[in-house]
Amino acid sequence: MFINCGGSDDNAITNDNNSNDVILIKKIVGSSSGTMLYTYNGNKLFRITSQNGFEEYTYSGDLITNVQGFNSNGQPDGYLEFYGYENGKLAVKKIYSNDELVESYTFSYLNNSIKIIDLLELNRYSLAYLDSNGNIFKIEYFFDNQNSNNTTIYNFDNKNSPFKNIIGLNEFVLRGPGVRNNTISHKVNNIIQNTFTWQYNDLNYPISVESFDSNGNSIGVANLYY
Repeated sequence: MFINCGGSDDNAITNDNNSNDVILIKKIVGSSSGTMLYTYNGNKLFRITSQNGFEEYTYSGDLITNVQGFNSNGQPDGYLEFYGYENGKLAVKKIYSNDELVESYTFSYLNNSIKIIDLLELNRYSLAYLDSNGNIFKIEYFFDNQNSNNTTIYNFDNKNSPFKNIIGLNEFVLRGPGVRNNTISHKVNNIIQNTFTWQYNDLNYPISVESFDSNGNSIGVANLYY
């Protein structure tokens, strides 16, 4: 569904929700992706562990600044994400692989959209549009200042995302939509690519999701635990 450089400003690590009973995802078990384990410092994400290794998250205050990958032996695997902010809003995202810059973006904020410039392909940029809940529901792609006629649209439910209460998490760190609500369909140029059917607990947090391809065939099931 998605998946440190420098020291962390946090202390004790815990898998438990804090004393205010904030709901935090602890485990996702996918039929194809395997098991993902989530550990926290309070409400701040510390680590996501999978069968191939883990990622560690570093914060500055309440903002995620680094995500570093490690292999199953606990050694850095060469993957590093860097996030820079201005006035509390994401301004820069860079991804390195074995010390080589492989992705680099800047973000600027308009009335109801975010302009994302690809610094490695300066003739390309995109506009990400926000709905009333702050979800990115539409992305338009541009080439040489012309609309490329390539548009991605996400539809959401009105329930709680499992990632809703994680401090500092956004779509660009999550690497996809669904920080506040849950994606129920994904379209490209009005052609459905995937749909998702969710089951919820009494607090309206998802406990399972089944994914379907464009032909309506099931492509995987995941169970979520808090």
